[in-house]
Amino acid sequence: KVSGGLAVLAAGILAAVISAPGAVAQETPVSQGGNLNQVGACIAQKGALDVIVMIDETESLIHEARDGNVNTNVPGADADHNRVPAAQSFIKELLNKQEDEGFQTKVRVAGFGQSYKSGTTDAENYGLWTELSQSSVDGTLQEIQAFSERTSEQYTNYAAALDGAYQDFSRSESQDACRMLVTFTDGALTAEEGADTAQQALCAPSGVSDRLRAGGITHIGIGLSSPSNPSDFRLLQGITEGAGAGGDQCGVEASNGAFFTADNVGGLFAAFREALATGGELMSETRAGDPFVFTLDNSVDSVRFSVIAKDDLGEQAHLVVTAPNGEKISLVENGSGSLNSADITWESQNSPVQLADGTLTLPAGGDWKGVWQLQFEGFDASKADGRVFNSVSIQPDLQLQFSG
Repeated sequence: KVSGGLAVLAAGILAAVISAPGAVAQETPVSQGGNLNQVGACIAQKGALDVIVMIDETESLIHEARDGNVNTNVPGADADHNRVPAAQSFIKELLNKQEDEGFQTKVRVAGFGQSYKSGTTDAENYGLWTELSQSSVDGTLQEIQAFSERTSEQYTNYAAALDGAYQDFSRSESQDACRMLVTFTDGALTAEEGADTAQQALCAPSGVSDRLRAGGITHIGIGLSSPSNPSDFRLLQGITEGAGAGGDQCGVEASNGAFFTADNVGGLFAAFREALATGGELMSETRAGDPFVFTLDNSVDSVRFSVIAKDDLGEQAHLVVTAPNGEKISLVENGSGSLNSADITWESQNSPVQLADGTLTLPAGGDWKGVWQLQFEGFDASKADGRVFNSVSIQPDLQLQFSG
């Protein structure tokens, strides 16, 4: 399989080397920029990953903030606390990815406002580094749940937050692991000491941003912006992706990360999933009225897929999988079944977002070669232009990285 940002280049090279087409998608990748191939290659090499999920705790999440003034009568960017289930879905998908690809993950959940907060700074309210597994995942999900009550901070101090995370990676006790920082926020940089002072600490040569990059830490930014009160994320984009991706200049070391923005709950869920795009997936954004199409052959026997409606498609919307022979199966609630020689299991939900995760498995002797489709059905015709995030991952996959 050839996937990720290298798909087009690598497919041509592989055609002269191997004759197993595996999977092909027809859509354009959804990533808004950045490069996560480095962390994917690192995971393939080292088999270990340390992840800090760092979540904004500012009041602007629940009350509108404009020009430094908070209006308690107007909801903020995430008054319904959708960041919580979105971050939890990231952890669940990370566990799936870990099991599919056979690597080990340690996770720490942290928060920030004016300062960085984790089990190191506040052991009573925040957790330790945890090795992710089926037995430990519920504890990590509970840690994230606590953030629905953490909205009292007045500052969004990236400098202090990123410096704290940088130091916390050394406390994981991993011997030789890849490192990923996922920062969620709804606001631009503010700091008690002044935004200019904090930005200088961030962006000066050998400052906080450069230390993250020099330390090999892949930094993913996720920005939630209210359509009625959009945030300015140019600095965060510059920190994660670099100025060349449209962000502000911040630091001089080569960037190693990506930035994803969301303007609603569906987009927020999709952004957290995009953060896991380390080169082993085929991802795209389609219209609800158009199917996501991918082709399989019998050289692979397992496919994992995720589909998320970025825009609300209505209560009756549900995902339908169509096999090459025309058979269909509707993914309602949680279930399992079979179609076109394949076994399929899935989990789905309609609130707070329409989402379906599933696995297709080809039994020995089965035949599923041909064109497959993923598409929502049951939505009103007026919703046909609704945005849909699609991801298909086939394991084992082939990772290619080019340099120079």
